[in-house]
Amino acid sequence: MRRDALAATWVLLAAASCDVPRTPALAPDRIAVDDQGRTLRLGGLDPADFLDPHGGRLGLHADFAAVIGGVPTSVLAADGAGVDLQLTTPLPLGLHDLALTSGGRAWSAAGALRVVEPGADVDAGLPGDGGLPGDAALVSCPGQGALVACYPFDGDTADASPNQLDAIAVDTSFVAGPLGQAVDLISTSRLEVEDDSALDVDKITLQAWVYLRAYPTGGAGRNRAMVVNSNLQYGLWINPAGTLTCWALASATTNAPIPLNTWTHLACTYDEVNMRIYVDGQLVEEQASTLGIPTLGTRGLSIGGDNPSGENDRLDGLLDELRLYRIARSAAELCADAGRATCP
Repeated sequence: MRRDALAATWVLLAAASCDVPRTPALAPDRIAVDDQGRTLRLGGLDPADFLDPHGGRLGLHADFAAVIGGVPTSVLAADGAGVDLQLTTPLPLGLHDLALTSGGRAWSAAGALRVVEPGADVDAGLPGDGGLPGDAALVSCPGQGALVACYPFDGDTADASPNQLDAIAVDTSFVAGPLGQAVDLISTSRLEVEDDSALDVDKITLQAWVYLRAYPTGGAGRNRAMVVNSNLQYGLWINPAGTLTCWALASATTNAPIPLNTWTHLACTYDEVNMRIYVDGQLVEEQASTLGIPTLGTRGLSIGGDNPSGENDRLDGLLDELRLYRIARSAAELCADAGRATCP
């Protein structure tokens, strides 16, 4: 494996297991692929230490396998210092699921591996909250002065901003996310925030980590997968084609679809002159508008569903670090929140 010309760096995030009540004894410091993005070294990781659901050890059995972001791998070598894997295809930047099997047993975690650009700060180790590489990305709910609402979803739906606009939750659960825990939304989930004057803004930033399991199917009540929506004021949603729309009287829509089954950082800003959409910290769409943001809404905020009722346009997936600001945050701030190594 080449160590001098890395095409990407892989960071293993602390994450709760889907099958195991505690994280296996993984101790990586740097996880890297070769310059072709196909050979992966899980450094400091011993397969013999993977814990099974009953507290035993998976061990390195003949059927040991790893699937990363849905891409199968084959084991090239394994020892107490690490595992070398061969990927069938390179993976893009971003968060990817990790699934391991050995001896007929399995361990998995959503968003457990993150591919970042070469030179990213991954030497900080494993943050206790399962955060992202780089100091800026490890801060939950920054910018309190301009923050309208912030939902870390760390086991509850409380608002961490000074406004305390807690969401009322129906049929939700919590799993590991990019920064601590994330809320899991299904077809019967509802998250509603009561109306408050703090939600009336003339400039805005909407941002969140989104793990989308399926695009909306279209048809009545399924035309959009809503990330967040304030009736008659503003909203951020995903369309049946997978594209992302930001709306605040004017609207902007991306050309490329949001990927499924991977954590993606989505953000939308409006500064009374331009509406901008960012995906994983990069500007992907810009639309000029001086129409302003209406303040007609009286139904509060819906998360993961349409407002006012929340019954329609429900999102099938996970949300983490949903934030609403009364300013248009800068490209550099959103880039840092997305965990990118190089920002403007």
